[in-house]
Amino acid sequence: MPAVAATSALPAAAAASGARLVQCRRRCVAPRSVASADSSSLADAAVLQGGTTPRRQHQQAQQQPQQRRRWHRAQSSAPAAAEPAGRLDLRSLGLKQLVELACGGDQLEPRHALAVLHALSWELKQQRQRGAPPPLPDQALPRLFAALQRGCGELQVRDLVLMLQLCTRLRARPPQALLDAAAQQLCHRLPAEAPAQSVTAVWMLTRLGHQAGVSSLLAAIDAQVQRQVPSSQAPAGAEQQQEQQQHHMAAAAGQPEQDQQHERQHHVAQQLQQQLSSRDESTAPPPAWLAQLPPLLLVHLLWVCGKAGYRSVPLLCGICAALLHSAEAARPAMGGAPAPLAGLDGKLLAMVWYSLGLLQWAPGPEFVKHAALQARAALPTFTSQGLSNAAWALPRLAPLPAADGLAAALAAAAAPRLAEFSNQELGMLLVALSQRGGPASWRPVAVPQLYEAAGEQLAVRAPRLGERDLCSMLSALVTAGHRPSDAALAAVAARAETLLPDRLPPASLAWLLWSFAHLRAQPPRSLLRRAEAALRGPQLLALYAVDGADVARLCWALAELKYYSGALLADLSAVLRSMWERLPAQSMTLALRSFALQNFTPHDLLDVAAEHLAAHLDDSYDPHSVALSMWAFGRLGVHPGRGLPSGGLCTPEGVPLLEAVAAYALRHVGLPEEPAGGSQPAATAAAPAEASEGRGAFTLQGLSMLLWSFATLEHHPGTALLQATGKRFVAALPHQQGAAAADVAGLSTGGPTGSGGSGDPGGGDAAGVAAAPECAACLRSVSQAAWAFAKFGYADEAFFLALVEQVDHLPLKDSSPEEAPQSLTSLAYAAAKLRVGAAPALLRGLLPPAQQHMQGFNSEEVCQLLWALAAVGGLGGAVQAHAPLLDAAAARLAADLARGGAGVDPRLLCMAVHALAELQYRCDDSLLAGCVRAVAAAGADVPVSLLAKLLWGCAHVGHVPEAGVLEGITADLYYRLSHRRGNRTVLQVPDLVLLLWALAALGQYTTQLYRNVAFRATRLPEGVPEAPRLRRLLREATVLHSCEYRLDPVAAEAAAAILPAWMAGQAAAAAEAAQQGAAAQQQQQAEAPWLLKPAAPPVQAPLPTRDGSGAPPAERRAEAEAVCTALLRSGMRASLKQLSYGDYIVAVEKPGSQPGSQAGSGSDSDDGSSDESSGGGGRRRQRGPKLACAVVPASPATGRAAYNKPSCLLGSALVAQRVLAARELPAVPGTGGETEVVKRSKAALRRGGSD
Repeated sequence: MPAVAATSALPAAAAASGARLVQCRRRCVAPRSVASADSSSLADAAVLQGGTTPRRQHQQAQQQPQQRRRWHRAQSSAPAAAEPAGRLDLRSLGLKQLVELACGGDQLEPRHALAVLHALSWELKQQRQRGAPPPLPDQALPRLFAALQRGCGELQVRDLVLMLQLCTRLRARPPQALLDAAAQQLCHRLPAEAPAQSVTAVWMLTRLGHQAGVSSLLAAIDAQVQRQVPSSQAPAGAEQQQEQQQHHMAAAAGQPEQDQQHERQHHVAQQLQQQLSSRDESTAPPPAWLAQLPPLLLVHLLWVCGKAGYRSVPLLCGICAALLHSAEAARPAMGGAPAPLAGLDGKLLAMVWYSLGLLQWAPGPEFVKHAALQARAALPTFTSQGLSNAAWALPRLAPLPAADGLAAALAAAAAPRLAEFSNQELGMLLVALSQRGGPASWRPVAVPQLYEAAGEQLAVRAPRLGERDLCSMLSALVTAGHRPSDAALAAVAARAETLLPDRLPPASLAWLLWSFAHLRAQPPRSLLRRAEAALRGPQLLALYAVDGADVARLCWALAELKYYSGALLADLSAVLRSMWERLPAQSMTLALRSFALQNFTPHDLLDVAAEHLAAHLDDSYDPHSVALSMWAFGRLGVHPGRGLPSGGLCTPEGVPLLEAVAAYALRHVGLPEEPAGGSQPAATAAAPAEASEGRGAFTLQGLSMLLWSFATLEHHPGTALLQATGKRFVAALPHQQGAAAADVAGLSTGGPTGSGGSGDPGGGDAAGVAAAPECAACLRSVSQAAWAFAKFGYADEAFFLALVEQVDHLPLKDSSPEEAPQSLTSLAYAAAKLRVGAAPALLRGLLPPAQQHMQGFNSEEVCQLLWALAAVGGLGGAVQAHAPLLDAAAARLAADLARGGAGVDPRLLCMAVHALAELQYRCDDSLLAGCVRAVAAAGADVPVSLLAKLLWGCAHVGHVPEAGVLEGITADLYYRLSHRRGNRTVLQVPDLVLLLWALAALGQYTTQLYRNVAFRATRLPEGVPEAPRLRRLLREATVLHSCEYRLDPVAAEAAAAILPAWMAGQAAAAAEAAQQGAAAQQQQQAEAPWLLKPAAPPVQAPLPTRDGSGAPPAERRAEAEAVCTALLRSGMRASLKQLSYGDYIVAVEKPGSQPGSQAGSGSDSDDGSSDESSGGGGRRRQRGPKLACAVVPASPATGRAAYNKPSCLLGSALVAQRVLAARELPAVPGTGGETEVVKRSKAALRRGGSD
């Protein structure tokens, strides 16, 4: 220890205390003064605190013992006469004696107290080297500090700097008053005298945490530097004043402190870059004050500026210029050619980058290039702290073209050394390299080996990590897109459970659960239950102090993890409700989406959310946030203006909220530019105006979600928006080929270090599809848009035509099992509902993926798909589904019914039975019986129209429900249709006709319901029904009734009365024309009795080109003619007959019968109705050749036989078979091909001959 002695007589008490401690070993010598005793203290402190190059440290280590030996020899040879009386030698005092001396330090003079403080520092250093030193008494240092404070003005500048150094070595913080006095003295005397000591002083003040002194001393240093900067090089501007003004303005506007700080830093960084754009510090000479500083102190000064946030452009530029021009900084430590900054070791280079990151300021490209080059070269010498600090700085400085590749190099260098990193350093490194977003759009560094090694470290360290490090490491890995191992996730969950409920604050818990949700990794339910207990217990009040973004992130995580707790969600909604005025738009949107996903309706929060949206629609909400907010209202079924007058909420301009949202969407719809010479509709001419507002355009998914919410809320957004949306999709769909479909349903929740985007909603990043990736329009967006068009009744032919053209390129087959069924159903439903011309082609393209994903369909989706297929059949382009698809659909319905049918809507069952019948599909009787029972059990919940379709569907395929069930349904229908009881049930004409036909086909002639419906049918006005198919059904019901209902002599006349009067007149005219045609045919047969010709076209009211049975009349006639020709070729006597309602049969005569004039034998009209009515009128029946049987031509091609069971007759073929049975004429089903028909007809002839 160097000998340090007082230079004057000590007070009596101190001298007595010193005498009691120990006697001097030698005579008093003339020691160095306090200032000279520490002639190398500044250099020693610089070496200890800042570090030097390895070569310099080695030289100093060799020189220190030699210097101490020379000093001792000089002291021992000094003459004793030079020693004044009363001096005390402190060289031989031990730590205990020095402490006792310091305890009486309040009576010492300042320079004596400084001498004792220096001796204590040296002795404690020696004790630390030998082992742990004993703690100092509480009163030792305070008394020394008190003595120094009394005479702070008497100390020299070097003594003041030494005092700060000693306090740093002792890890003792002096009183604030002492630091204030020392800083004031240094500011007045130091900068102009000694630059090196100025930098050392401000360095020590920074380490002691005296911010006021640091700012004052930096301002004094800055003034010295600016005096030496030429006026032409000094950039103009008062950055600090502007920053303070912006801070006060933002605080007055109620902006969150975190956002204020981010915006201030970004603004200052931009301003500094603009000021530096006109100069290059590598070419300008540094100020003389800075040029005389060594590189170590220059780096220290830059670090101090960063810690203090002191952004003075002249000072920062001068420091960088001095480092570039420093010959010592350019001299490599281990040899090699000199280069700028080559003399800085890894520690100093890390400090340079860290300081620049603190300032959020990047020097000119020359300095950045050399700093990055030397950093990459010195990476092996970087410490773990240096690597993490340098990596932390790079995202804050981006973009840095001159430093490209430095982040990847840092990550590659750190990957094999992660075991050396402390928990804080590892978390800092991962957060820096994995963060995304920010003003410079920093993206995670793709170094897989780093994240793999970090995942392994997380698994090892998790049981010992604190809450901050645990959350930062996991969330950083998630943000980088790396999934840790299951073992690591299990260790994190176990550690989180041990930290709950007191040591894991709500903000950290939000990030932790966000990470699990983002990874789609389900944590243990015990962790979620403990989290709920903590949030609803000891940490409930702390939630109100948490940032709103973290509360919204917590809600999103609970929704994604599917953890529902009504009490917890109510508490979270109350917290968000309390901070709604200062809640950012993105956080409000994220919270609403989370509650909507949980189907939890927080009415109070929704009310204030609507007010928030109305107040900040144009200034805070971007298109994606608007779409997700409206989607949440639609999902929860809550109108934004509930409980308010018809106008609802209004914007500050007085526009109703929903109208304002529609206008906002029209402005941001993002229509592509019109080609040259093209004309844009006036309604959408202002649509691309979003570029001027700087908020971007809606994504395709955003537009579809917005239209979906409008449709759900039953608010028409206007044709202009629908038209613009359709054009946007039409422009994007052709680019779908070759692009991967992007699922952007949710709101990006953002990474732990990024600003985030929706999804999260949404979310991965649900920022939507940008301009280039927009071509990857996801299937869900297209299907939602089509569904919304259908709800608004907007038939956009161009939209559906584009879908048909691109249906092969839509991600239908590769979609997830959860998404594909709903999307396929929505597309099919919309096309059929709007009856667009492209509907048949679109459904043909949707059938293969529908069959592939049929196992993922639920009952509702199955029924809607079947309904769409059946509805398209009436558009002139029937779509026949594949039998395996219908088999799978029927099996799915049967499985749901077998489980009790609790989750099956009876109304959907009615639609399914009707649709399957329309599609010529014959279900199993067990499925039909189950559907009828389920509908009957629902009672009045099923509308009358659907009950009519159910009965028609059963009757059309020949299924007769159970007597009791059918009686219950008919009784309920009669009760609801009877006006005598005050009911006002309206039965539409199509449903009336279907119900009448079904009751006739089911033989319900005697029921009250049949009489009610028949009475209604007779009152239909002229021209109603308009559809030819409905007229034909009425005729079929009339004929069937007249043939089968024979309870009294006037039954035939009563049966004919079920036709409307105007249709009955047409039927009479047709019968008279048929009689005339029969007479002509009789004459032809008399001339050539055995020459049978095909029947002439019927003379009656023209039938439609397509009647809905699957084939036009010409095809049915051709089918009957083919059967007749086949029978003639086989040697049987056959003739073609046409029934009055337009159906065709082939009559087969018995062998050996004589030709005659049997009723209908010489006429093409032979259904029995005319004969029965003639008999009722007293006319005599004529006798003719006996008929053995009649063939009813039926095949799936004409819709008269089941598609899946060709032997089963359907619809009109069943009626024809029943009519022939009523005439006691054997009916032969014309199914199974020509050979089978001939075989059956010959068998009928044999049976007829035997009879």
